[in-house]
Amino acid sequence: MNILMRRVSKVFRKKSCNVELETLKEWMEDNPDLQCKIDDHWLLVFLSSCKYNIERTKAKIEMFYLIRYVMPEIFTNRDPRLPRVQQILNLGLFVPLVNPESEDNYDTIIVRMTFFDPDKIPLQLLMKVNLMIIDVLLTDEATHFKQFIFLVDLKDFSNKYQEQLLPNQMKRLLQYFEDSYPINVKAVHFINPPPYAMPFLNLFTLFVSEKNRNKIHVYCENEEFDVTQIFPREVLPKELNGTNSSFDEMRAQWKAKVEDYRDWFLEGENQFTPDSARLPKSDVTITNPFSME
Repeated sequence: MNILMRRVSKVFRKKSCNVELETLKEWMEDNPDLQCKIDDHWLLVFLSSCKYNIERTKAKIEMFYLIRYVMPEIFTNRDPRLPRVQQILNLGLFVPLVNPESEDNYDTIIVRMTFFDPDKIPLQLLMKVNLMIIDVLLTDEATHFKQFIFLVDLKDFSNKYQEQLLPNQMKRLLQYFEDSYPINVKAVHFINPPPYAMPFLNLFTLFVSEKNRNKIHVYCENEEFDVTQIFPREVLPKELNGTNSSFDEMRAQWKAKVEDYRDWFLEGENQFTPDSARLPKSDVTITNPFSME
């Protein structure tokens, strides 16, 4: 399917699910404790991620806001102009490689776990800004129906980050990505992990469902890995032997883009459920993600 036909298909799909959108909005209006932003565009992202199944979409929205509520350290104070957020944006640790002219329906996100001190930049702050950037990708018209490939460079990954991320926190975040976040992950590639990072990666894969575990690929520190065998050169930055812009240019572009969404982030600060015990329950049974049993 060429690019024009994909865009036409998206417009048609959006127009053809008005009934589902109205059903979801009525459901949310009947549940005042679920303080969601009733926005057709954002709801369509959830519907699409659930293949337009109403009950699955309700369950995903419920879990989405519940996990955000119980992890305020990551999902509050998301003003792009805050000095700490600006610090991460300036470092360019999370760089989406958007290629709108590609025939493939996916984009790549490069995560670079380098160039910073864990004592000065805690992991929670990194996760906060990372998820802010992905929120923009999911909301932006050019990318919100895309599949995503993560390329995570663990070179110089500090052992201190493993101490900062407790197993229960990791399980919550993975539950957020797998069962509530409306993102379609095609693959995750970890490259250059130092030996002491392997227990961290083993724990990570332990908490991932079997379906998604098959999407995870780890390339050891001394293992030969040619990134151009997985990603086309026109997508990759110059620093990775690509023909795209440099990391610095991409960093500046995405810093500006996140800042453009400042009002959207500030509106979202008030979307948390005041009493998670009163969250409405859909017909879909959801396993409690916060139990380590």
